Amino acid sequence: MEETYKIPMEEEPLMSFEDYLEILKHRKWEFIIPAIGIFLISIVIALSLPIIYKSTGTILIEEQQIPSEYVKATATSYAEQRIQQINQGIMSTGRLLEIINQFD
Repeated sequence: MEETYKIPMEEEPLMSFEDYLEILKHRKWEFIIPAIGIFLISIVIALSLPIIYKSTGTILIEEQQIPSEYVKATATSYAEQRIQQINQGIMSTGRLLEIINQFD
């Protein structure tokens, strides 16, 4: 009768939570120094960027699609005239001064 032998496989020991904490303790400066460097660089970039806000908008003006004999049109001017009226309302001196005073 032949005997068979099993060759034991070497198992890698599992790391515990304490092992990970020990690694962090030994290498703490390798984590802290890059984190502080990234934080300082981001502050410098944030402070060096200009304080500018740009806002854009789109206004869609469509012609009346319902025949005028059914519904009386409330806007009788052309699109360019309407846009010019809106622009004048927004860009009025009083409105601009209010915005300038609000944001210095």
